[in-house]
Amino acid sequence: VHMHYRLVLKEAGVSLDYLKNSSELVHAGRDLIVLQAIRDAFEIHLLHRDVSFANVVLFREKKGDRRLGLLTDWDFSCTTNENGVASDAHRTGTFPFMSLNVISCSPGFRHTVQDDMESLAYVLLFCSMTLLEH
Repeated sequence: VHMHYRLVLKEAGVSLDYLKNSSELVHAGRDLIVLQAIRDAFEIHLLHRDVSFANVVLFREKKGDRRLGLLTDWDFSCTTNENGVASDAHRTGTFPFMSLNVISCSPGFRHTVQDDMESLAYVLLFCSMTLLEH
């Protein structure tokens, strides 16, 4: 059995607690990484199923001072069928950031990419209400 290990010697990213401003928050959610990660995973028939405040970290681009969001912790991810519906019927996620469909968990409900997108919207809303001045 082969195992793969990664050893990080420098800071790889910081929590969303360290947001500088609203512009950085919007870039963290919208820019190439988090939104694209959800989309790209869906294209290869994979759903994250736990998009939450703790699972988005900020990391700095190699060039410049701008920080982008990175979607981490894919432990609850699962594959999808040809219709884009989760192959695993278990309800997963971090409660405050779960989509309304996941929370209602009606009989026969399965997680979809729309639920991950809704969760990302809740992360952005949570950050804007609790971490930014207003």
